[in-house]
Amino acid sequence: MLYPVMTPSRSVFDLSGIWKFKLDDGTGFSEECCLYPLRNAMNIPVPSSYNEMKEDTDFRDHCGYAYYQKRFSFPIALCRGQRVVLRCEAVTHFARVFLNGKEIGSHLGGFLPFEI
Repeated sequence: MLYPVMTPSRSVFDLSGIWKFKLDDGTGFSEECCLYPLRNAMNIPVPSSYNEMKEDTDFRDHCGYAYYQKRFSFPIALCRGQRVVLRCEAVTHFARVFLNGKEIGSHLGGFLPFEI
């Protein structure tokens, strides 16, 4: 999979930066965490490995879901009649991707790029 580049006919927006982040405590999907802003979330840089962000062993050794949220916008004119692709560079193991509270795709496979 080639890296997208900006051209006269293609716009590219980089969403890396500071994201809201929270480890799952077992209630995430039952609380519909993807519909609302994460409660008690911390800021985390993306890309990064969250396990390396804190010295706490519960955080470092966490196995399970983790949630990332980012608010973003781009010109609506780019959406009219155009294909819009969200590209994730490397998500480990399993990802479910939501946009405005709606699941738009998922990916199974470690540390590989995928597009939705």
